[in-house]
Amino acid sequence: MASKESSSMRKYYLLLLPQAFVGFVDAISFMVVAPSVVFYVRSVGGTLEQYGAVLSAFSFASFLFKPVLGYWVDQSSNFRAPYLTSLGAAMIGGLLYFVASAYRGYLAVAILFLGRLFGGMGAANATLGFTYVAQMIPQQHITKLNALLSMVRIMGMGIAPALNIFLSEVDTKLGSFHVNPLNSVGLFLLASNFLSFLVIYFMLEEPPIETKPDGNPTHLNHQSSQFWKEVLAPDITLPILGIFVLNANFQLVETGLAPAAKDILDWDPVQISTVFGVNAFLMLAVIALTFKLSSAGVSDFYLLEIGWLMSSVGYGALYLLWKDGVTPLAFVTPFFVAAGSFPFLGAPTRSIFTKSVAKYPTLKNQQGTMQAIMSMSASVAGFVAPGILAAFALRTPEEVARSDDKRAFTPLASFAGFLSVILLVGFVLLRLKHEPHSTEDESGVEAHEGTSLLAVSQGDVSESSQDLNHPRVQAYRRQTVSLMGITQITFGGSDVADEEDKETKNDTTII
Repeated sequence: MASKESSSMRKYYLLLLPQAFVGFVDAISFMVVAPSVVFYVRSVGGTLEQYGAVLSAFSFASFLFKPVLGYWVDQSSNFRAPYLTSLGAAMIGGLLYFVASAYRGYLAVAILFLGRLFGGMGAANATLGFTYVAQMIPQQHITKLNALLSMVRIMGMGIAPALNIFLSEVDTKLGSFHVNPLNSVGLFLLASNFLSFLVIYFMLEEPPIETKPDGNPTHLNHQSSQFWKEVLAPDITLPILGIFVLNANFQLVETGLAPAAKDILDWDPVQISTVFGVNAFLMLAVIALTFKLSSAGVSDFYLLEIGWLMSSVGYGALYLLWKDGVTPLAFVTPFFVAAGSFPFLGAPTRSIFTKSVAKYPTLKNQQGTMQAIMSMSASVAGFVAPGILAAFALRTPEEVARSDDKRAFTPLASFAGFLSVILLVGFVLLRLKHEPHSTEDESGVEAHEGTSLLAVSQGDVSESSQDLNHPRVQAYRRQTVSLMGITQITFGGSDVADEEDKETKNDTTII
């Protein structure tokens, strides 16, 4: 039995090798671009406002292109063509990123903006990965294999600083182009996505016919007043707001870290990339901690409260400490505290939201649609926040020198800590609202810390379980907050299927 299971796992590892490679490249690409893009924009004559727009372009394109790829897969049941299209777009983005250095001013920034738009179209293929895993991997193995894919992405983030060190020494000619540490990033994006293109083309295994979904498990009744009443319930709207705030807060770090570190500490892209690399390993440790706490029975609400408390402290300290005269240790510590909150926030929020949707009669058969709404709220924060923050929250060196407090940010940047406190209070109140009703469930079982706080009647479970386990719904449930390219691990639910179910399921079929 053990040998058979080991053989099956090896098969799944090989099956997901192309997905792992694409995720690895995506993670490295993010970490290579993030520390240097602000210097690239400045080097071609761009402004901080234009820098914010270039950052926003990536998330905006990803937001728009995800439903296109999802619809394509749903209609064609084919993964290779959508994957290759997205990777082709990413290659075009890398080429544009490189050639922008040949121009100056508005035209150069426009080419950079267009390059990041194409890059975002490429990054949208993450939704294909979630759908592929849901269709090709048995349900009892999905959590552990998603965790493995997350580890691969984190490894990519950890390796990126070494690549940045290599790129920082680039100084050569390519035809009439001068290749330097800033535009060489575009060549790396082009080459790495071309490798991903080849891996997908030659190694991706299309799902067999029996694993492809037939029919749409969701249908919205837009004319139902009950539908809107349930959508606007606190345990639906608060998690959506939480995901939005989580991503908006992160944009403060993504937008501000590189220019603030340069202006205050005179750091170069390699030093900034090293901070991101150290953070990747920190995230790995915190993901393991949250997984252990969840396995020990700590509820999603308590994990969230820990996360929002860390977020409040981290972002509050970040606003107060990022100023002239700060030491490197005092500069990076708030960033690490704030980033350490991400694993405590992403997956538990998704879990609470999923359970809440399942308990409402009108929403329980619409998990896919509701999960898509949550994912889109994260993308909105990704492309709206950078432009606003770059224009109104981030100070130039001249503005820092003229200010009384000498801080890298204007008071607007304090929104991150303030909203974190609001969300902390909101989820505490939501937990208290549910606790009196979860002391004893309808079957007479006494509740404990590991018991779901959002109880669902047995009838509801039996009626909705088929929809909840549909491959498309499973795919949407695993679309997570894209924090720094890291796939969040969904807590709750067993990795081991019921023994009776195991005997009746095909190894490659999702119920």
